[in-house]
Amino acid sequence: MLYPLRKKLRCYNDMIFCSYVKAQESLIYSYNRSINGFAAKLEEEEADKLAKNPNVVSVFLNRRRELHTTNSWEYLGLESSQGVVNSGFTWVEAKYAEDTIIASLDTGVWPKSRSFSVEGVGSVPSKWRGQFQFGDHDSKKSLRNRMREA
Repeated sequence: MLYPLRKKLRCYNDMIFCSYVKAQESLIYSYNRSINGFAAKLEEEEADKLAKNPNVVSVFLNRRRELHTTNSWEYLGLESSQGVVNSGFTWVEAKYAEDTIIASLDTGVWPKSRSFSVEGVGSVPSKWRGQFQFGDHDSKKSLRNRMREA
């Protein structure tokens, strides 16, 4: 049985690369929660080849963006800082999201990430104050220990 990452690398290899090692070296990140996709360092010819694959929705150049929640609407081009929607703004161009699928940007934390491991961490300090929200599969102790450092 192939592990998930290995399976994905094989798939990417089959689509654009000539070797499994090249696929592994090119891969930057693999997305599998809300969408299936990946970020990779590709040559222009490799990106063109991938874009022509009928199983691929889109291929685009990655651009660094910095989100600022105080002016997200303006940042996204939805409206001006005064709340005005002018022609040329994203809302107008996208016909106010008619026939549009909008992706979710989840900037939260994943409690089971190794970053929140309780290994080597003592108990919660007595002076610490806060609340926890528990999921169906989280024990109160494990979530408390994982999330207190977040």
